[in-house]
Amino acid sequence: MADSDTSAGTPVLATFEIKARPGANLEEALRLQQHLHEVARATPGIGEIGATSWTNDEGTLLVVYTFRSMDALKAFVRHPEHVAAMKRGKEFFASIRTQIAPVVKQSESDFAP
Repeated sequence: MADSDTSAGTPVLATFEIKARPGANLEEALRLQQHLHEVARATPGIGEIGATSWTNDEGTLLVVYTFRSMDALKAFVRHPEHVAAMKRGKEFFASIRTQIAPVVKQSESDFAP
């Protein structure tokens, strides 16, 4: 198992718990989300970010983004395309709960033979 101390250039996790608005065009919302991910990855100062998402049995979408630093996250939040997308949020979502946290410790295990 490999552990890493992330105090220097601390990665940041941003989680979003999203409840869809009844009747919302969720395909359009997912296209917009994918576009924003591509914009972030192509923007100097933000760069590569990780993204994972899944939906629970009640239909709530949970998305986890990993940014390389708080500065990268802030750059993404201020990006003009992100600002425009946020204005469209009410079209798609009944509510969004956001949590931001630094990665204090990270470990990875490879059990392959």
